[in-house]
Amino acid sequence: MNQPDLFISTGRGDQESVELLNDLFAKAAEHGASDIHFEDHQEGAAIRWRCRGSMELIGHVSRHVARNIQDKIRARCNLSIVDKKLAQDGRTSLQFASFGLDLRVSIQPTVQGHSVVCRLLDQRNAGRPLNDIPMTDIVRSSLMSVIHEPNGLFLVTGPTGSGKTSTLYSIINALNSVERKIMTIEDPVEYRLPWLQQVNVEQDNPFASALRAALRQDPDVILVGEIRDRETANIAIQAALTGHLVLSTLHANDSVSTISRLLDLDVDPVALAASLRGVLAQRLVKRLPVSSPNRPATRLERDWLLANRLHSYVDQQFGSPEEHVAYQGMLPVMELLLMSPAIQEAMVRRQDKRIRQIAGTQPQFETLARAGTRLAASGMTSLEEIIAISGQSLQPTDMPLGERLISLGHLTSFQLRKALNHQISGSQCLLGEILIDMQLCDKEAIDEAMAII
Repeated sequence: MNQPDLFISTGRGDQESVELLNDLFAKAAEHGASDIHFEDHQEGAAIRWRCRGSMELIGHVSRHVARNIQDKIRARCNLSIVDKKLAQDGRTSLQFASFGLDLRVSIQPTVQGHSVVCRLLDQRNAGRPLNDIPMTDIVRSSLMSVIHEPNGLFLVTGPTGSGKTSTLYSIINALNSVERKIMTIEDPVEYRLPWLQQVNVEQDNPFASALRAALRQDPDVILVGEIRDRETANIAIQAALTGHLVLSTLHANDSVSTISRLLDLDVDPVALAASLRGVLAQRLVKRLPVSSPNRPATRLERDWLLANRLHSYVDQQFGSPEEHVAYQGMLPVMELLLMSPAIQEAMVRRQDKRIRQIAGTQPQFETLARAGTRLAASGMTSLEEIIAISGQSLQPTDMPLGERLISLGHLTSFQLRKALNHQISGSQCLLGEILIDMQLCDKEAIDEAMAII
């Protein structure tokens, strides 16, 4: 029996919940939300979604509507409506007039009731061409050369939510044709494309077993959703050495540490050196509108630029978000490392520092910090975003009050400029008093910033 395209009402008592769910998921997809969260509290439930990396409150519903929402989601995912004391995972899909939406659902009991998280996979993203992903010309040409190799291992790395799967599927789109047999092994399959043979990893069919079986299917290209363990890594390397192009993801901080991460899984360094073709490390940052103003770096940001050997950017202007102006989508920051005989030799000897030195001489290679700073200097994103993805904490010690408040997240650069202009033209001398009078900060935030030694 075919499932209805959308949530449907089974009685008068659930009509409000059904209408809310269908409208919410449609709006979330149009806004580019990656997840919707339904979180029980004493009076009912809060609804939030994650959009461009940040959580946003959408609204609250009564306890009755919250229960109906959870029951509707459970029923559509074929999960137990009776047993609510255990965590549950499920999946389903919705079909709107112009697009399809796959949902990955996680339900977790909490002290307040339940937390229901629905991950949204908009099938319109499945067919995104590789040419639509912004990157420098030299990175694009280098990437195209690597993925058109007849064999080898190519990895896309980064934390959860860094766009790894989207980039891999764009690569698959560039390779997909009737002349190639492409297999994907995923947990779970996220996007569906024609000609691909796609396999879901299950409890009785883990990555390693599914990958072994895939090799007997005579594929040209294999996409492995993620390399998680030594066994999967070794099979992927052997597949790359025996005439297959293997694409996969790995959790690593940057391209060079990806090599260390694989070697820590106890793979053969000689086999890894022979099979690996390249590593693309990636992060996502928020994209600024074209009309956004530029501003100079703060003292704290200049220290960060100097610490990352980005001296040429210290006196430049950077993109800055205006108050009440939304970011417009996400932008990838990329670091592409290509294999060379010198890097292969350093890999076998496990000389990480040497690999990093050689990488710096490659024309397509930019560290994530440098690539991101270049984007911020072009006005496409803000320096705050780049520092946030760098994983380096900035210590707000010897700096003006305004910059301390920015570093603590109590104030934006736009708000600080507004207060400083008021300070110049007005009679008040103390910035803290101006910020409180303009309702840009409260006294607790000022006290916290002033307390920093």
